[in-house]
Amino acid sequence: VLKRISDEKVRALKAEAARRGITLSQAVEEAIELWLRLTSASITIDDVIDDALWEENKARFEKEYRGKYVVIAFGKVQGVFDSLEQVAEFLRGLKPRPKRAIVVRPGVDAYGEVREWWGGSLEPT
Repeated sequence: VLKRISDEKVRALKAEAARRGITLSQAVEEAIELWLRLTSASITIDDVIDDALWEENKARFEKEYRGKYVVIAFGKVQGVFDSLEQVAEFLRGLKPRPKRAIVVRPGVDAYGEVREWWGGSLEPT
């Protein structure tokens, strides 16, 4: 039981949960997880936005980019490539250079598997 939460915020949360087809409890857990990630020193708002973009578009990416490498950084798809070598070359030249980017190969990688680029290497998370 949580007290002193505005009725307006609860209504908005319920409406968004219903729109996304999840329970109110799931929505609260996601909100808590997001808040905890945002308050962590190692996570930036860009990281959260990138993760959310991937989560919200998995099905579309699988349909549109199956077998390709999709690069997500700064809250948007930065490019779609045929090889990891092309991905690495692109990321090294991207300005401003992201500290972290999501690299995923929809339809080929195991469900939920993403690779993160941390300023010079590609490795599974």
